[in-house]
Amino acid sequence: MSVATLERSGSSSLPRPPPEYRTRSGSSSFATSSASTSSEAGALRALPRPIPNSYWATPFLVACEFPYCPLTPAQLARRCAAQKLDALLAAGVRTFVDLTEPHELFSYAPHLAAACAQLGIDPCDVEYHNFPIRDRALPTSPAFVCKIMAVLRDTEKRG
Repeated sequence: MSVATLERSGSSSLPRPPPEYRTRSGSSSFATSSASTSSEAGALRALPRPIPNSYWATPFLVACEFPYCPLTPAQLARRCAAQKLDALLAAGVRTFVDLTEPHELFSYAPHLAAACAQLGIDPCDVEYHNFPIRDRALPTSPAFVCKIMAVLRDTEKRG
């Protein structure tokens, strides 16, 4: 699973979140800023998903499957559809939190700069964080979870 955060700008084709999502004063943690009423949950479900197997946890946080799979030469020759990574970047996602272990899948970190260049995005505006969690296991410690939450909180504050 990957978690990606969205930085909305005027150039994004996605709708701006409703005012109640933009600031949440008094929120003590990232988790507490998730939708808590049925109307907020409905608003989240109405946001377009950047890739099919994804969902909005908050208006600024999308959770999705691993967003990268190298294309084979045959796929490149057929000019296959853009990578999921490209779709997330095109949707405005600028911070990626990768929860996979290094041996599980091909890392997309080395490909972020090239994908940004192809889409006209400054690679300096994109962050990648890797917090590996073994499949079907819990994080190794509460401190490890706090590190992940700190990245999410920091990204949310920057909006």
